[in-house]
Amino acid sequence: MEDSSTECFDYILKLSKQLSDIQEGRRRETDNIEQLLKKITRQSYIDYEEFSSRTINHSDNNNPNYLTTEEGIINENYQLLYQIRKQEFIKKKVIQLIDQYKELILSIKYLIIEQDALKPRIEKDFVTDKVLPQSKQLRELEKTFVLETDNIKKNKEKYRPVLVQIIKQLHKLNVEEINDYLEQQNLLSFV
Repeated sequence: MEDSSTECFDYILKLSKQLSDIQEGRRRETDNIEQLLKKITRQSYIDYEEFSSRTINHSDNNNPNYLTTEEGIINENYQLLYQIRKQEFIKKKVIQLIDQYKELILSIKYLIIEQDALKPRIEKDFVTDKVLPQSKQLRELEKTFVLETDNIKKNKEKYRPVLVQIIKQLHKLNVEEINDYLEQQNLLSFV
């Protein structure tokens, strides 16, 4: 009989240990859920005590869909867990978006640095390709202009005595004779 009582006692002890383990697991889950609720209330700027009192007072005894307090808390916990997961998902998406913006800003920064590095070469190429040939051509035109100006001055000096002689001879001629001559030339051209 002692064996059977010892076995019963061991069995009861084993069951009580299992129940205490189950109870401890549930307590941990409840504590975890409570921590998550507190986290949500902090993020939502709601007082935890006010929030938890509201959830308990939501039940209506006359409602046919009335849930016990425990069932209501479980449903509410599931809703809160859903909200937490939704917020975590949004947080991940926002972090990804921020990372994309960081990459975009870095690529713009590198582009600016590259453009700054290329700017002297581009300016040099522009000066070499556009400005220098134009300035060379301008110098050549300036030399040509100076030469032509010198030639004109030399020719002026060279032809000056001849021009003076022609002008003197024109003064000696009678203006009427010239007009008569021109009229004759005009008449001959008509005939």
